[in-house]
Amino acid sequence: MRAPIAVGFVLLGSSLLLGVQGSRPWIDLDFPLAWYGLILILDGIAVRVGAHSILSNSRGFLVLALASAPFWWFYEWTNVSLKAWDY
Repeated sequence: MRAPIAVGFVLLGSSLLLGVQGSRPWIDLDFPLAWYGLILILDGIAVRVGAHSILSNSRGFLVLALASAPFWWFYEWTNVSLKAWDY
């Protein structure tokens, strides 16, 4: 079960290396790689401490994704309203 954590760190490290390039198309890849890496690292840690892997339960993962979407949309709406940053 160490493989997901190792893959997560490789993805996270790759995202950092791509992010410091500061030019397209490389900078566009750093965000998804960082998130996938973080998800794998946190899921691997959860399994190591005795919890169940959310990634092995596809129904639970889908429910979590659908439940989190409204919060993300609210967050994006707030950013657009406050003009915190431009995309």
